[in-house]
Amino acid sequence: MRPPLWWKKAQGAPSTFNAPAQTVADKPIFRSAFKSRRCVIPASGFYESTGGKGAKAPHYFWAAPDARHTRPAGA
Repeated sequence: MRPPLWWKKAQGAPSTFNAPAQTVADKPIFRSAFKSRRCVIPASGFYESTGGKGAKAPHYFWAAPDARHTRPAGA
């Protein structure tokens, strides 16, 4: 998953594109949504990137063979 091509980050604004599970409850920008507006998003798979700037490699994660969907969470 990646931001739309037209998406531009505002100067000095925090990124709201991805909220890692390890920090979502602690970050001020996500704290309120995490407490009261959580959801589950059915999906057949999703991408995560690894590597440094300019050398990122996409990795596709998909549901187990006995499951119909993966279940990323949203807030």
